Amino acid sequence: MVYTCYNCKKTKNLKEFYKQASKKNGYSGRCKKCDNILKANWRLKNLEKVKAWDKKRRWDKNGKKRKMDNERSRKNRLKMSDSYMRELITKKSSLDPKDLSDEFIEAYRLNLKLKRKLELTPKLKPPPT
Repeated sequence: MVYTCYNCKKTKNLKEFYKQASKKNGYSGRCKKCDNILKANWRLKNLEKVKAWDKKRRWDKNGKKRKMDNERSRKNRLKMSDSYMRELITKKSSLDPKDLSDEFIEAYRLNLKLKRKLELTPKLKPPPT
Protein backbone atom coordinates (compact mmCIF):
# COMPACT_ATOMS: atom_id res chain seq x y z
CA MET A 1 0.00 0.00 0.00
CA VAL A 2 1.26 3.51 -0.80
CA TYR A 3 0.79 6.80 1.00
CA THR A 4 1.74 10.41 0.24
CA CYS A 5 3.88 12.40 2.67
CA TYR A 6 2.32 15.80 3.29
CA ASN A 7 5.76 17.33 3.89
CA CYS A 8 7.76 16.26 0.80
CA LYS A 9 4.68 15.40 -1.31
CA LYS A 10 6.22 12.09 -2.45
CA THR A 11 4.23 8.88 -2.70
CA LYS A 12 5.96 6.14 -0.73
CA ASN A 13 5.39 2.65 0.62
CA LEU A 14 3.73 2.47 4.07
CA LYS A 15 6.92 0.94 5.48
CA GLU A 16 8.49 4.39 5.08
CA PHE A 17 6.02 5.93 7.58
CA TYR A 18 5.96 5.63 11.36
CA LYS A 19 2.94 4.01 12.96
CA GLN A 20 0.65 6.42 14.78
CA ALA A 21 -2.40 5.01 16.52
CA SER A 22 -4.21 8.37 16.67
CA LYS A 23 -4.51 8.57 12.86
CA LYS A 24 -7.37 6.98 10.91
CA ASN A 25 -5.11 4.75 8.84
CA GLY A 26 -2.69 4.12 11.73
CA TYR A 27 0.31 5.87 10.14
CA SER A 28 1.90 9.29 10.46
CA GLY A 29 1.32 11.86 7.71
CA ARG A 30 5.08 12.50 7.36
CA CYS A 31 7.51 9.92 6.02
CA LYS A 32 10.31 8.73 8.32
CA LYS A 33 12.93 10.75 6.44
CA CYS A 34 11.02 14.04 6.78
CA ASP A 35 10.10 13.25 10.39
CA ASN A 36 13.73 12.56 11.33
CA ILE A 37 14.88 15.81 9.70
CA LEU A 38 12.25 17.81 11.59
CA LYS A 39 13.16 16.13 14.89
CA ALA A 40 16.89 16.74 14.35
CA ASN A 41 16.26 20.41 13.59
CA TRP A 42 14.13 20.76 16.72
CA ARG A 43 16.88 19.18 18.83
CA LEU A 44 19.46 21.60 17.42
CA LYS A 45 17.23 24.59 18.21
CA ASN A 46 16.39 23.32 21.72
CA LEU A 47 19.71 22.00 23.04
CA GLU A 48 19.03 23.04 26.64
CA LYS A 49 15.73 21.13 26.73
CA VAL A 50 17.34 18.06 25.19
CA LYS A 51 20.24 18.12 27.67
CA ALA A 52 17.86 18.52 30.61
CA TRP A 53 15.68 15.68 29.39
CA ASP A 54 18.70 13.39 28.86
CA LYS A 55 20.03 14.19 32.32
CA LYS A 56 16.67 13.50 33.94
CA ARG A 57 16.29 10.24 32.02
CA ARG A 58 19.75 8.89 32.91
CA TRP A 59 19.98 9.83 36.57
CA ASP A 60 17.78 8.88 39.51
CA LYS A 61 16.59 11.13 42.35
CA ASN A 62 19.81 10.70 44.34
CA GLY A 63 22.06 11.76 41.48
CA LYS A 64 23.23 8.21 40.78
CA LYS A 65 23.31 6.74 37.31
CA ARG A 66 20.46 4.33 36.78
CA LYS A 67 21.35 0.70 37.31
CA MET A 68 19.94 -0.30 33.93
CA ASP A 69 22.21 2.18 32.12
CA ASN A 70 25.24 0.90 34.04
CA GLU A 71 24.47 -2.72 33.12
CA ARG A 72 23.87 -1.83 29.46
CA SER A 73 27.17 0.07 29.36
CA ARG A 74 29.03 -2.85 30.92
CA LYS A 75 27.54 -5.32 28.43
CA ASN A 76 28.41 -3.04 25.49
CA ARG A 77 32.00 -2.78 26.73
CA LEU A 78 32.32 -6.53 27.04
CA LYS A 79 30.66 -7.25 23.67
CA MET A 80 32.50 -4.36 22.02
CA SER A 81 29.36 -3.37 20.10
CA ASP A 82 29.65 -1.03 17.12
CA SER A 83 27.95 1.78 19.04
CA TYR A 84 30.45 1.38 21.89
CA MET A 85 33.38 1.40 19.46
CA ARG A 86 32.06 4.53 17.70
CA GLU A 87 31.70 6.24 21.06
CA LEU A 88 35.26 5.31 22.07
CA ILE A 89 36.75 6.54 18.81
CA THR A 90 34.84 9.83 18.63
CA LYS A 91 35.16 10.69 22.34
CA LYS A 92 38.82 11.63 22.07
CA SER A 93 38.78 13.07 18.55
CA SER A 94 36.92 15.47 16.30
CA LEU A 95 35.65 12.63 14.07
CA ASP A 96 31.96 12.28 13.33
CA PRO A 97 30.49 8.79 14.05
CA LYS A 98 28.91 8.74 10.58
CA ASP A 99 32.34 9.11 8.94
CA LEU A 100 33.74 5.91 10.45
CA SER A 101 33.85 2.95 8.09
CA ASP A 102 33.06 -0.58 9.22
CA GLU A 103 36.63 -1.63 8.42
CA PHE A 104 38.03 1.12 10.65
CA ILE A 105 35.74 0.09 13.52
CA GLU A 106 36.74 -3.56 13.12
CA ALA A 107 40.45 -2.64 13.14
CA TYR A 108 39.94 -0.54 16.28
CA ARG A 109 38.05 -3.43 17.90
CA LEU A 110 40.89 -5.87 17.15
CA ASN A 111 43.42 -3.38 18.54
CA LEU A 112 41.40 -3.03 21.75
CA LYS A 113 41.08 -6.82 22.09
CA LEU A 114 44.85 -7.12 21.78
CA LYS A 115 45.39 -4.43 24.40
CA ARG A 116 43.01 -6.23 26.75
CA LYS A 117 44.81 -9.55 26.21
CA LEU A 118 48.14 -7.90 26.95
CA GLU A 119 46.52 -6.23 29.96
CA LEU A 120 47.41 -2.73 28.77
CA THR A 121 43.91 -1.54 29.69
CA PRO A 122 42.07 -1.84 33.02
CA LYS A 123 40.28 -5.11 33.71
CA LEU A 124 36.57 -5.19 32.97
CA LYS A 125 34.27 -6.78 35.47
CA PRO A 126 31.83 -9.33 34.03
CA PRO A 127 28.13 -8.43 34.38
CA PRO A 128 26.41 -9.80 37.48
CA THR A 129 24.34 -12.91 36.81
